[in-house]
Amino acid sequence: MTGPSFADRLQTALSELTRARDELARAAITAAEVKFELDVKEATFQAAGVEGGNEAQRKANLLLQCQEERAAALAAETGLKHAQRDFDIAEAAFSALKYELRAQELAVRSIELRSAARM
Repeated sequence: MTGPSFADRLQTALSELTRARDELARAAITAAEVKFELDVKEATFQAAGVEGGNEAQRKANLLLQCQEERAAALAAETGLKHAQRDFDIAEAAFSALKYELRAQELAVRSIELRSAARM
């Protein structure tokens, strides 16, 4: 019993690469949006004046006031890193198939050259 043809494997790898690229783009946009929301909220609190007797207390209060946005930004950044990893893996799998095809082309060419030399 034979497995999927090379064309089928190539199409599957290309589909996975496209899916991973789209997911990477979506994750990058999400991470940028969440980071922007965090920056705006921090700026709003800073402009309004963060309570605290010294810089460390003001920083701590700002962190507490933006805790949910920071968690969302961290989650979005983690999602972006995972999407990048998945894209890198899909790209490597696609490249491996391209190299396999090139190796097969070279093997066929070598056979053709040997046959031509014998004639």
